[in-house]
Amino acid sequence: MKVLLTADPEIPVPPTLYGGIERILDVLVKGYVERGHQVTLFAHPDSQVPCRLIGWKGRQSGGIGNMFVNTRQLFCHLVKEKYDVVHSFSRLAYLAPILPMRVPKIMSYQREPTLSQIRKAAQLAKK
Repeated sequence: MKVLLTADPEIPVPPTLYGGIERILDVLVKGYVERGHQVTLFAHPDSQVPCRLIGWKGRQSGGIGNMFVNTRQLFCHLVKEKYDVVHSFSRLAYLAPILPMRVPKIMSYQREPTLSQIRKAAQLAKK
């Protein structure tokens, strides 16, 4: 299976200190690779993973400029390359332009989503 995983751009995978989501991604990447899957990870460019790594061009999650750069980077990559599944641990906004694509998408939150985030996700899913 061809799997695309995404992490936020601030912390490398695996993290050197703090980074719970990045630790989970490290375990997932290693598990998928051990099982013979083709894995690509969008993450901090200093990540050390046993799969194809694509470093985010926008180095922060915050700010409209970084958000636009990373959203566009992911979209352009998915236009060129096909995957069996996209599993995101990064910003929901990064997925917005790819929602109409037929590739299955999983959005994982490692914290409780707010009602506002749930509403935004529901609105995006309708488009």
